[in-house]
Amino acid sequence: MNQNSCRNGRTVVSLVVTLTLTAGVIGVTLPAIAKTKTDADRERCRDNFRKIGHAVIDYADHHDGRLPGVYSASATSGGIFPQILTYLGEGKLAKSLESTGKPWHDPANAETIATRLTVAQCPATPEPDRVLSGMRETHAFKAAPTDYTGVPLITEAIRDIFPPGHDRSGTLAYNDTDRRTFADVSDGLSTTSMGIVEIADKPNRWNLNKKTTRENMGNGEGTWVANGFNAPRGYSWDGTKAPGPCAMNCSNSAAVYSFHPDGCNFLMADGSVRFLNKSIDVWLFYAVLTRRGGEMLREADFE
Repeated sequence: MNQNSCRNGRTVVSLVVTLTLTAGVIGVTLPAIAKTKTDADRERCRDNFRKIGHAVIDYADHHDGRLPGVYSASATSGGIFPQILTYLGEGKLAKSLESTGKPWHDPANAETIATRLTVAQCPATPEPDRVLSGMRETHAFKAAPTDYTGVPLITEAIRDIFPPGHDRSGTLAYNDTDRRTFADVSDGLSTTSMGIVEIADKPNRWNLNKKTTRENMGNGEGTWVANGFNAPRGYSWDGTKAPGPCAMNCSNSAAVYSFHPDGCNFLMADGSVRFLNKSIDVWLFYAVLTRRGGEMLREADFE
């Protein structure tokens, strides 16, 4: 046999073996890298919630125990984040917004509301650099987004399913003129949501991992400066109808939604953060969001 033919044969075999081993390594490495990023994003999102929780508690400590409202009647802000900016270490941004004395959507605040607030965005969200534009009153605006939304109550769409008089309210009040205290949370601080949840990637509309449309956020919904409020509800499993049995990650239209594969982070009223699985029973989900519905949850309910 020709010596060169033997050498060439061995070279081909070696190349095949090398390629096979390389493909195997890549096949193992890439999923591991993806999982590492997924876990890191979830933990960074969790850390954002911790910071927000501490800020809300600090706010209450400086306001006679009163919590901020999900909506603010202030001349300069509409959502919860402007109220707690100082306690998030964003005093400069807070002063910039307050200094104009004008509504958040006024052109005088254009640069401020376009500033990205890192703690208000989940790193798992696919379009972190998105900008939300709209028209509020007579002012066109462009503002930076948030993936976290205030929740003062659960949806009225299931009102008839609950017993008469069932309290659907959450930890935080709708506005800052009717502010509550932690003492108003009778269902337990560690098992009740603080009232700030993940509703990610607005203004994009998502149904079960599929982006369908881009919604009009004309009043500032989805922006950190005026994220407004939401009354979450469960959806059908395909994310097209509400109310339904899917508690989260089926739709981000008036529903809890994240880009964590297994569920969502929840900021609890005691400042802790829990990760609730997307398969959670929708009635347990509703119970977590209400402050005095009489649903005394156990630690086992979160496992």
